[in-house]
Amino acid sequence: MDKALTLLNLEKDALQASSIDELGFVMTNKTHALIAYDQAIFFEHKNGSTKAQKVSGNASIDKNGVFPSLIQNIIKNCSISSDNNEGFLILPEHLGTQYQQSWLELSHAHNFLLPLSTGKEGLLGFLLLQKSDEFKDAEIAILSEVSSIFSIALALQNLRKSHNLFSSFLQTKKQKLITCLFLFVIFIFPVRLTITAPAEIIPLESKSITAPYDGRIEQILVKPGAKITKDQPLAQMEQETLKAKADMAQKEMEIAQINLSSVRRESLRTPEKKTEINALETAIESRTLDYHYASSLLEQSTIKSPQAGIAIFSDPNDLIGKPVAIGQELMLIANPEKIELLIRVPTDAMIELNNNAAITFFPNSAPLSNFQGHLISSGYQASADPDGLLTYKLRATIDNSEQLRIGWKGTAKIKGDWSFLGYSILRRPIIALRNILGV
Repeated sequence: MDKALTLLNLEKDALQASSIDELGFVMTNKTHALIAYDQAIFFEHKNGSTKAQKVSGNASIDKNGVFPSLIQNIIKNCSISSDNNEGFLILPEHLGTQYQQSWLELSHAHNFLLPLSTGKEGLLGFLLLQKSDEFKDAEIAILSEVSSIFSIALALQNLRKSHNLFSSFLQTKKQKLITCLFLFVIFIFPVRLTITAPAEIIPLESKSITAPYDGRIEQILVKPGAKITKDQPLAQMEQETLKAKADMAQKEMEIAQINLSSVRRESLRTPEKKTEINALETAIESRTLDYHYASSLLEQSTIKSPQAGIAIFSDPNDLIGKPVAIGQELMLIANPEKIELLIRVPTDAMIELNNNAAITFFPNSAPLSNFQGHLISSGYQASADPDGLLTYKLRATIDNSEQLRIGWKGTAKIKGDWSFLGYSILRRPIIALRNILGV
């Protein structure tokens, strides 16, 4: 029962080992709790070569010394296969004539070699146990179980190691040097700095249609996106109040004119009446101005287009019946054949750009298409967008613009100057670090 518990603990320690070195320590030292021996050596077998990795106790061993050569010769002479984990006692005839003397000098009276292999991974290594007395049958039976445990643990370590690129590659100074040179070349590899930002197709020539006076929109006479001709009615303002004001001003003007005529006749008989003539003439002028002003507003109540184009606004229902203030924008009339690209670049993404820098526009409505263009202007200062984000406003021309529509949104990619790939990758982290540290 004690041996069974010891075997279970040994299995637990082997499977929980975090590295090949720790597993080698378990194999060469903790196996002694099951079988007494004088010395144990763990050899790792990889790519057809064998290297000594660990020796029992705190002793050190030359990985490429005589022992690995002797084990390699034994493998060759004994034809050890990857599907057989049966250990065996090493005899002089297992070595070639040239190695027998070296083996006698390094070996003990009894040497047991335990292959470590799995059917999938093949031969992974060996555990050599050496002692002065003979290996008993019970000990050899236990070692067959130990071999299976250590083989699985070693295969698990190799699996973990294969998932770690740097640990599997950076094993020699030459490999480390090659890796450093490769990373350096990648770092200084020339690339063009680029930025991506939201973009929108906007009209190059447009007229803003505004409310001519404070009032209420009674009717929208066109649909969004409709083609518009010059002087075509676009919207109708409410007229009842203006008509009432015009009628009242006209009646007051007529009454004042009648009173003026009457006062002039009376002034011929009564000179004192002449003092009222000036007041009546002033009242007539005031009422005339009120009438003409109301009449002019009535003429403006039908809002007309100042040019041909298309009507750009969202929804007529957002305007109909709603009060508007003088100068409030109702819609845009734009020329659909003359457009440009408006790019909003966040302040922390902005880079130095040359005039006429190349841009590529990827519209959301056509994700498989892209349009080339060139930068024509860049905002000197950042300004706030409707969502509150500070951005630089860039404008660009677009080739093949006849395929695009005003209002289309997407993403623009802007190409800057040439730089290093390392700087391109680290530029944003450096900016963030500088903002945090305040340097």
